Amino acid sequence: MISKKTLEAGQRENSITANKTSQSGTRSKDAALNTVADGENGYYGSCNISQFVKHYDEALEKSFMDSVSENSYMQTCFSQISNLENTIAPNGKNQLNDAVRNFAAALQTAASSTEAASARTELIASTRKIADTFNREYNELAGLRDSIAANNNSGSGSISNSLSSLKGLLEELPAINDSIQRSAQNGSLSQKSAELREKRDDIVNEASKYINLDVTEESNSKYTVFFTDENTSSSCILVDGKTSPSKPANYLTISMNVPTDANPHYSPQITFHDSSSGKDSAVSLSEKSGQVKALADVRTYITGKMDSLYAYSREFGDANSTNPWRANRVYSKGESVASDGYAYKCTTGGASGSAQPSWNSIPGAATNDGGAVWTTEEFSAVNASHMEGYDLDGNSGGKIFDANSTQPSSGNIISVSLVFASNPRKAALSPNPSETRNSDNVGNMLNTMNNPESTPALNGESILSFPESYASAVSEDLRNTEHATVTSENIEKMFQSAVYEKTSAGMDNEMTNMLSIQKAYQAAAKLINVLEQMSQTVLAAG
Repeated sequence: MISKKTLEAGQRENSITANKTSQSGTRSKDAALNTVADGENGYYGSCNISQFVKHYDEALEKSFMDSVSENSYMQTCFSQISNLENTIAPNGKNQLNDAVRNFAAALQTAASSTEAASARTELIASTRKIADTFNREYNELAGLRDSIAANNNSGSGSISNSLSSLKGLLEELPAINDSIQRSAQNGSLSQKSAELREKRDDIVNEASKYINLDVTEESNSKYTVFFTDENTSSSCILVDGKTSPSKPANYLTISMNVPTDANPHYSPQITFHDSSSGKDSAVSLSEKSGQVKALADVRTYITGKMDSLYAYSREFGDANSTNPWRANRVYSKGESVASDGYAYKCTTGGASGSAQPSWNSIPGAATNDGGAVWTTEEFSAVNASHMEGYDLDGNSGGKIFDANSTQPSSGNIISVSLVFASNPRKAALSPNPSETRNSDNVGNMLNTMNNPESTPALNGESILSFPESYASAVSEDLRNTEHATVTSENIEKMFQSAVYEKTSAGMDNEMTNMLSIQKAYQAAAKLINVLEQMSQTVLAAG
């Protein structure tokens, strides 16, 4: 038989246990689901499960939005650089490289039969092919540039269209925010309320394709949508979820920075428009995130290729100033004039004389016109090497190619000299005016075209090697972009799958398990209370 002392000890233990366990039934749901963490140094905090789930969901949604922005950036870059590669090497054929190589081959053919009119005519045709290829490629690049943002004050194009689409999405959010807030205030958990929340999330995710966004769900159930200005690290609020009723959404527009004299390209500037104040301010978008940033970056990439192509054309042609020298005029240092196909730059300003001076056409030589001093411009590598030779009539070789004195925003950048193109006998293939059948100047020209030291502006490339290097660099960038695109696409799919599968199922199951444990403890507490009452009855009877 159990002794009274044993029953009393058991009764006290049951009473303490029942008291502690039964308290779980009086706590709130969140408090009942608190978990305690024990580390090496003992207790260091508790985490509310519902808050943990909320933070987990927010972090996952943010990661998904970031992946959407990054994938959109890479996809846009890949598409645009593909267009660029197809311009430089349509169907894999590098037309500029072919044109330059054809010119070199035509020189060799002409050298083997210096007096043959057909060979000289073919040489002229090869120079026209070079000019045509340069100009076609430059204008197609300008077209790609302008399709992204027109090279004028309007900046119309893909960037503007993307910002308009983004604006349309943002303008939907304030009304949806207000509807969701009303549902929350009414305690409504209707299907319509759930659909509104889902629609809001879909809009935010769609908007993330254009720029990298952040979202905060306010205590009133509204979303505040914003982005971070990369330059100032400040938050720019597009949709304010703290106001009630919601204010109209703010949005982004494009403006164009005017180019300098040396740079023909307008540059896009993204502007933040505050709908309440009507004020505009320039902002900088996050690196490698969103379609808008990708378009701006690719446009810069394209203009860089245009600059490189123009610099390469200047190794063939020389600035052909359209300004003739005029008598009795005051010239300033830096002005340029043209005479007989040569360009002269004013190095000492002053009033010109009353008669045309005798111009010294040797590059670097000075000419005094009676007041101003002019220096003969250096010639391009191709022109200079040709001018070292002599034509069939024993005359010094002239320019083969002319080029614009300044880089144009579009249009032609190079042309064949009219004097050279109009007379096959003008090809200066001989190094000696009295030996017209001698073609050794062709070797000089080919050596110049194949020597990188003759073209320091091409950064280690020669005239013959540049087209291949130029196109290969674009192809390499396209391959790298393609690999990055595959990676970004997989990352977006991974986070998208995690968002869709996360769960209600997964996390709800975890919470259900926690609640089941809670109920088990509560049931155990009731059993212990019954046992305690039985013990008291036995003790009273004893």
